Amino acid sequence: MAMAAPASAAVFIDNFEGYTVALNQGNFQGNWMVAGGTVDLVGPGLFAELCNAGSKCVDLDGSSANAGVFTSSAFELIAGETYTATYDLAANRRVGADDVLTVEFGTASAVYTLASTSASDPFATYSLSFTPVTTGAYSLSFSTAGGDNVGPLLDNVLVSAAIPEPATWAMMIMGFGGAGTLIRRRRRLLATA
Repeated sequence: MAMAAPASAAVFIDNFEGYTVALNQGNFQGNWMVAGGTVDLVGPGLFAELCNAGSKCVDLDGSSANAGVFTSSAFELIAGETYTATYDLAANRRVGADDVLTVEFGTASAVYTLASTSASDPFATYSLSFTPVTTGAYSLSFSTAGGDNVGPLLDNVLVSAAIPEPATWAMMIMGFGGAGTLIRRRRRLLATA
């Protein structure tokens, strides 16, 4: 019997299409903050060749030789639930130096070395999972050493939580019902003994 992959619910999602392309940005309408430097939003009309055809993406190095830390707005996560952040990354695509990128999600982190590529090389999808110990506000951040105005590229950010399938819920309910039946039987046996 084939099993379907678990469904997921989006907690945070952004593909950067709703923003205006511009160099050296410091804020993305409250959805993203940039600290300690800048990033560029590139796409049609401004370095369009860096992104996938017809779309926008973020150059994490900015154009100020001072790459900023690019951090999402905070979103509420529930203790004990596992959340997965997925994001598309590409190296600078201008055939410059390789890019080293750090991604932080709650207490989870990953470091990627992205080899410089030509403009025809595709983005690749990466992921990072995190299970919070306490319920609270968490964010996702991307940072690079920068300094050369040619940074790694970011697109299609999604943070999601797995949702159990209906069959899983049914099995859990049946399990609780069975446990309740056993407890009642034991109580009856103890009461008659």
